[in-house]
Amino acid sequence: MHHDLVDVLIIEDESELARLHAELVQKHPRLRLAGMAASLAQARQLLHASPPQLVLLDNYLPDGKGVTLMTDPVLATTHCSVN
Repeated sequence: MHHDLVDVLIIEDESELARLHAELVQKHPRLRLAGMAASLAQARQLLHASPPQLVLLDNYLPDGKGVTLMTDPVLATTHCSVN
């Protein structure tokens, strides 16, 4: 049975933690790394360019709280899960 891959966006400013998350995503057979962002500004650019189905979100980013992305229109209008 074929399953579609789930596109995952990692939003994390700590490079080592972002790398670990990326490794886990890449090892999972049903996940595909869609992008990585280290700030809210980068995250918004990636969200608008290609909305993922899953976001791994750090709340403490250099340019603000990650939770503010929850009100982004892209997330509100897609079937995206934020963890």
